[in-house]
Amino acid sequence: MNRSESEKLNEKAVRLVDYLLRLAALRTRLIRDVSEYEKVLWISDIPHERGCFTRAWGPEEEHEPDEWLEVQNRPEPDVPAVPSQCEDWVNQTTLRNKNDLPELLPEITRQILNPDWRQESDQPETILQKQRLEEYPEVQQAWDRYVESEWLPWAEEHNAWEKVHKVYSTLFAIHQDQVRLGEEYELVLGLGLLTWQTPTGQRVRRHLVVADAILEFEARLGKFTVRPHTEGAKLRPELDMLDIGEQPARAEEKARESLVKAEDDPWEKGCLEGVLQALVHSLDSRGVFEASLEAKYIRATPKPIVESAPALILRKRSARALTETLNRIKERIKNGEPIPAEFADLAELHPKGDRESSTELEQANAAFEGEVFFPKPSNDEQRRIVNKLCAAGGVLVQGPPGTGKSHTIANLICHLLATGQRILITAKTPRALHVLKGLVPEELRPLCINLLGSGPEERRSLESSVGGILRKHEEWNEDRVKLERTELEEQLKRLREEKTKVIRRLRDIRESETHTQTIAEGAYRGTAAGIAKAVNRDRANYGWFTDSVPLDKTCPVSVREMRSVLVALRQFTPEKRRELRLEWPKELASPERVADLVRSEACAIEAEQSAAHGADERLADLLVKSDSPAIEAICGALSAFRDTRIKLLATPHSWMNDAFRDVVGGNLSLWRELLRVTRDVISSVEGLVTVADNASIEFPDTCDLRTLREDARKLKAHIEHGGRLGWGVFRPKTVRERLYVLKSVTIGGRPCSTVEHFSTLADALHVRIEIGKAWEFWARRSEGVQGPYALQLTALKSLRDGLESALSLEQLIARCREALSQCSEIGEPAWTDESQVERTVSSCRLALARIRKRLAVEELQRIEDPIFRMSVRGDAHPVTTDLLSAIRRRDVETFARCASRIQGLESERQRLQETDSLISEQRRVLPRLMKSLEQTCNEPHWEERIPRIGDAWNWARARHWIEDYIRKEDVPALTKRAKQIEDEVNTVVAKLASLCAWSFCFSRLREDHRRHMEAWQQSVRRLGKGTGKHAPHHRRQAQEHLNKCREAVPAWVMPLHRVWDTVSPSPGMFDVIIVDEASQCGVEALPLFYLGNKMLIVGDDKQISPDAVGLPRDAVHRLMEEFLYDFRFKSSFDIESSLFDHGKLRYGTQRITLREHFRCMPEIIRFSNDLCYSDTPLIPLRQYGPDRLPPLEHVFVSDGYREGTNNRIINRPEAGAIVQRIVNMCGDSRYNGKTMGVVVLQGEAQAALIENQLLGRLGAEEMERRRLVCGNPYSFQGDERDIMFLSLVAANNERIGPLTKAADERRFNVAASRARDMMVLFHSVTCNDLSESCLRRKLLHFFENTQPQQIAGIGRAELERRAVLDNRCLVNPPTPFESWFEVDVALELLRKNFFVLPQYEVAGKRIDLVVEGGQTRLAVECDGDNWHGADRYEEDMQRQRQLERCGWEFFRVRESAFYSNKDGALAGLWHALEERGIFPQNGSLSPPPNARDYL
Repeated sequence: MNRSESEKLNEKAVRLVDYLLRLAALRTRLIRDVSEYEKVLWISDIPHERGCFTRAWGPEEEHEPDEWLEVQNRPEPDVPAVPSQCEDWVNQTTLRNKNDLPELLPEITRQILNPDWRQESDQPETILQKQRLEEYPEVQQAWDRYVESEWLPWAEEHNAWEKVHKVYSTLFAIHQDQVRLGEEYELVLGLGLLTWQTPTGQRVRRHLVVADAILEFEARLGKFTVRPHTEGAKLRPELDMLDIGEQPARAEEKARESLVKAEDDPWEKGCLEGVLQALVHSLDSRGVFEASLEAKYIRATPKPIVESAPALILRKRSARALTETLNRIKERIKNGEPIPAEFADLAELHPKGDRESSTELEQANAAFEGEVFFPKPSNDEQRRIVNKLCAAGGVLVQGPPGTGKSHTIANLICHLLATGQRILITAKTPRALHVLKGLVPEELRPLCINLLGSGPEERRSLESSVGGILRKHEEWNEDRVKLERTELEEQLKRLREEKTKVIRRLRDIRESETHTQTIAEGAYRGTAAGIAKAVNRDRANYGWFTDSVPLDKTCPVSVREMRSVLVALRQFTPEKRRELRLEWPKELASPERVADLVRSEACAIEAEQSAAHGADERLADLLVKSDSPAIEAICGALSAFRDTRIKLLATPHSWMNDAFRDVVGGNLSLWRELLRVTRDVISSVEGLVTVADNASIEFPDTCDLRTLREDARKLKAHIEHGGRLGWGVFRPKTVRERLYVLKSVTIGGRPCSTVEHFSTLADALHVRIEIGKAWEFWARRSEGVQGPYALQLTALKSLRDGLESALSLEQLIARCREALSQCSEIGEPAWTDESQVERTVSSCRLALARIRKRLAVEELQRIEDPIFRMSVRGDAHPVTTDLLSAIRRRDVETFARCASRIQGLESERQRLQETDSLISEQRRVLPRLMKSLEQTCNEPHWEERIPRIGDAWNWARARHWIEDYIRKEDVPALTKRAKQIEDEVNTVVAKLASLCAWSFCFSRLREDHRRHMEAWQQSVRRLGKGTGKHAPHHRRQAQEHLNKCREAVPAWVMPLHRVWDTVSPSPGMFDVIIVDEASQCGVEALPLFYLGNKMLIVGDDKQISPDAVGLPRDAVHRLMEEFLYDFRFKSSFDIESSLFDHGKLRYGTQRITLREHFRCMPEIIRFSNDLCYSDTPLIPLRQYGPDRLPPLEHVFVSDGYREGTNNRIINRPEAGAIVQRIVNMCGDSRYNGKTMGVVVLQGEAQAALIENQLLGRLGAEEMERRRLVCGNPYSFQGDERDIMFLSLVAANNERIGPLTKAADERRFNVAASRARDMMVLFHSVTCNDLSESCLRRKLLHFFENTQPQQIAGIGRAELERRAVLDNRCLVNPPTPFESWFEVDVALELLRKNFFVLPQYEVAGKRIDLVVEGGQTRLAVECDGDNWHGADRYEEDMQRQRQLERCGWEFFRVRESAFYSNKDGALAGLWHALEERGIFPQNGSLSPPPNARDYL
């Protein structure tokens, strides 16, 4: 392309930008009077009352400098109670009229007792009597006191409350407008009200200076606070209300420069008043400035007047940021910078339709081949977006209401971040973006900065992202991450392989139901279901054969053997059995054990007598109360102490007595220190003694041993580190300082000169010093040993061992004390008194002997007790009495004889059992059959059964096969595992996406990015609450640092107007731009094509699109002709065209439609489905819980009437009915936690009326908790509520014009698709009042005519009759059932009185049976032997998984399991129904009365 062509193309792109600039200017309405703004709150209207504050009054210590205004609501004061004697004299309604003092009625009529009345007389019991106030002066006096002391103070307090509440209500209205249309409005503080009639005759009444503000609402406290905007107040002059010729030269520029001194503080009076004075004088030399808080001048005059008159103003957002963005784009294009491909296509520089090659067509059909990083469940349409976005410059996604657009976008964010893309996610309103925050996985959220409107929330998002990136960067290790990523990829591979196996196994199980099987050599043949039916059929003949038998073995018993067994059982008489039924002790102690106990008792008595000498009887009695282990511990510890003491005192050490005394006395410190020193010396010299003994060392007596040792060590170290001894003046300093060692010290007669010499010298000196130190410590306790060091070391070790033994007494004493602590009755003996210790030991032995005696007696008694209890029974054997006598007499021999007798009885019983040897083998093979035979052997039916034992065996084999077939394939477990794997896959994908995304992020993170992030954090910390003197400076610094590191953050989420406020445009600065609710975005969104390399446009042209209300269409068309004269598709740039329309034009071939609807109840979405999506109907997949509300309700307001015109029309009765219904719901626990919204379908005044009434009835706090907003359909696009109330507004007292335009259809579509759980329509007209073509009629008709869905009009009795009588081999099951198996399962449900819907259609597929009840449902699939192929099975399972994502729950019944064991097959079904809150009702095949036609 030559230069002239390039310039021509650039000129065309510039013309497009100029068109957008002129269009933005055309859309900006000039406001000259402050009253034309949406909402204005004059600061002077804020009352000086409790709970109110404004900086305009001056600073206060309890309010931060950034609190410009604060208003806190308080409860309305109640009218004080009237004195009881005045109650009849008061008209209660007059008490709330504060304009006049309330007065008593001058006369009243009372009902009094009739003095002439008598029982059974004709006179009435009571009569009416007139009473005059003047006759009751005490009533007037009480009233006067009440008025003065209670009513007048209340009136004064109520007046004050009204003033506060009026301001509070205004702030709430501003808050609600921002919630509804925050993208269209901005909040500013206006200062310096100019009132002036300009020379051209224009009346101007606007503020000259404004500051950006935010309104915070704390619903819990009922408090509104106005603060400077989080990005700064941006204090600035505004002169746009004046014509260009009326604006003084450079006045705005000078004012801006002067306002810098105020440092963004609008309450800096000195600076601000100076600026306002300069401005008013620059307008006219006669201009006047008054520093008044209240606006006094209303009438404009030729003399300009400026008053401070601050006001809080809610106004339409200006196009300033968009204009600046467009001018920057224009400048870049003029400078010859490259134009992004998508913007070039928008400007028709290179029309794609003219030059699309076959290669490009192939690319358009290409699929993304890498991992799709969707951490949330997804469908085919969502995955196709990735494929198309991979190949094309843009993708269009048609997303009707509630089709999971946010869910889809969240998945795409994860995928794009994981593949290294920089992305922008935007929408016209922040409502559509708020939900994304919670959908993006937590580990990826720091990579997404959310700028969605709330000041504190935005700052938290920035701090979280910047802090998260910095923290992650500090701990990031790319090598470790690569390993982790490899492990996750392997795990993902394994999971997907396992899932494939599980799904294949489930398919095989389902298919196996159709295979033909042969069991028991052909005795049973057919499908699994057929065999199950045959087994069930023969159960009456062979049900008595209950044993489980091997499948592969024939019957092992013959008819002859079984007859022999039967004869033996019948011949066995019961007499002998009765003989052995007498009872004797079964668990008897052995004679040996009894003999041991008798001997133990005797020995204990002997030991008791022996230990009594030398023991303390009192102490022994106390010890007996303790347990044996405690006494044994005391005895053992004291004995050990005693023995150790004797051993120690027998040692030859002279110091041992002293040591013993000190240890016993607790004076251990000296001896412990002596032991420590001795141990240290021994360990220090033990390895060096041989060296010291063998070394012959000579040195001068004058040498200090320790100094010499250290010098030797240093010389050794010097040589070991490569040093030399040198000679003369060349010796190293280390050597020179220690030269005496070389000259005066000898080892073995030779001077020291080697490392070995110095090492030997140091070691020998160390031994001498340390051993000498040890003997110094032992001085006065033990004489030192002379001679070789080895001998001295041995002596020291002997001293150490003796001292260790002495000190061990401490542990022994501690052990004794611990043992004694278990017996609180025993005191501690004097440790030096050997007799005391010995007496305690003897007492312990005495106590132990007594305890052993007691234990022996007790155990003998335990042996005796059960024998005694048995002996008194009527069926006791005589041997039991003999045993009892023997044990009481301690007659061991008799006891042994009785025990022997019992053994003989047991042997006899065993011999009786041996008589059953003929049946023992059969019992092992057929235990249940033999048990039954033994119990009923005399029954005559055994004569018939035994000849058929072979047939019964084959039946049991078939039964075993069908049970094993069902049991070994645990379908519920496999299904559950498949779900688990899917969840695990999603988790692993999320982790993998996180690692990839962070890796890409850090690969682009330069050092200057990191430093700017750190600097931003520091600036934000210094900024604090933004209230300090230097806050503007810190805020500017923070913004500068954020701009520098902006490109390091890969994802930004913000509404469209924040994009123009935040982004400095450059070509293709984002890899992908995602636009949600694109049908709302008009031409103001077109600069996005310049910012992104690829566009993903998500929206719905069936919902609200931009309108051109108030814009001169002729002017727009003139601009199009002026700037777009050579554009082929210039009509697409009309003011009513949406970004979605541009997407259809440019990416129509890349269009993807989302059809699965997740938001609304199926009944609710049907209106939108029929109205707008009949060609591609939405598939409602929403499942609901047991607490389901009735989805649709309409309320006819019979007395409704319309008043007002155009946008100001209202219907007061309809509004009142809606308000009353909402108030009632808010007080009803069934609606706890439910969010609500009100949509008016005509005008806007009705919404304001309803909102004001709700504010008075509910209060702002409850409305905020319920997210209760009242508005038109536009206010709710991209949003949703649990319950929506629709107001039709129209009434037949005024003409009702039909709503038939496409724009009306889009509004109704939005209005009717916002409710999740419940939608209530309030209307004052009937269908007969409305035109056939009017959308109001369609909506009302929908509410009035949605009827319960009727399926399977067949009664249970008829179904039962046909199930029994019809020949199933020839006759098909009744419609709509597909198989007799479904009929049988349905009948089981019906017999328990459940509601059943057969062949229920949902999402284009049919579910065999749906069970409803308790406002919820369960899908039941009947897997029979009809097989439709693997493809159909896979399709059905995919649909099941899709429905399960939406809350459906499935239960599958296998035909073979059902006919084999009906109770077992359905046990899980009953449990599943109970879990879902589905309970039996009336047993109809029709749905419950509140069921609807869902599709």
